[in-house]
Amino acid sequence: MRGRGIISFSCLKKVIGNGRTTHFWLDSRVGDVPLKDRFVRLFYIGQNRDCSIVDRLVDGWYWLWNHPFVQRQFKDLMLIIRSFQPNSKDDDWQWELNSSLRFTVNEVKKHIDNECFLDHIHVTRWKKFVHRKVNIFIWRLLLDQLPTRWNLSIKDLDIPSLLCPLCDKRVEKIYHVFLLCEEVSVIWQRVFRWVDLVLSGVKILRDLFSWLDTFSLSVKKKAALEAIIQMMLWVIWRYHNGTIFRESHLVKNHIFDDIVDYSYNWFSFRNKKTQASWVD
Repeated sequence: MRGRGIISFSCLKKVIGNGRTTHFWLDSRVGDVPLKDRFVRLFYIGQNRDCSIVDRLVDGWYWLWNHPFVQRQFKDLMLIIRSFQPNSKDDDWQWELNSSLRFTVNEVKKHIDNECFLDHIHVTRWKKFVHRKVNIFIWRLLLDQLPTRWNLSIKDLDIPSLLCPLCDKRVEKIYHVFLLCEEVSVIWQRVFRWVDLVLSGVKILRDLFSWLDTFSLSVKKKAALEAIIQMMLWVIWRYHNGTIFRESHLVKNHIFDDIVDYSYNWFSFRNKKTQASWVD
């Protein structure tokens, strides 16, 4: 995250209390740069380079030098540290990504979404009514980070064929595997007949979730529909992988039944306050 410029070290700030657990030279206390990098010559000519802040405070700032004194750098250093006064509190860390100054996973998730996903369709779609592994799968799917043959090839991996293993006609890209492959389109038609809806004109996954977000349904029915769609995408991917690795228990004729069973059972189990039925 730091390397991509999403979350910098400046979000996590050391709050100095008594100075016992904070290194004077090694820890970043002024901006993002440790004092050892800002005052290189002083650091290397000084003794006890691993000292804490409190080690340097003996009736004022205390110094031991291995070398004749470097006046200019020392003067600049004293300008920075002269205002510091220790207190009785322990040293601590302060999270500055939000106004509460407290670290929470939820706040970090929101920050990552805002920095990485400029389109609302790409915001993490974490849904409690499907299994965690399906949530992670959908997240990777929307980022186009699944190991399709196309994605592997652009990472310079040697792929014997770029064609879809299901139809063997088109390059295996995300939108083809889950939407346009003729083997998969039959599954979409059957599932949407089951839920008595029509889905047309969807050629990319962004359009699919955009349609889902804007479709007029009650909250309960929209939650159930998204559970079915996410489960369908996950089952399609399992069948896709089973075809590649020749897993005999994954049969094409069972795909629809698996989608119905998984979506109904998982949605019902994870929404015990909602009474779901086959009729609904």
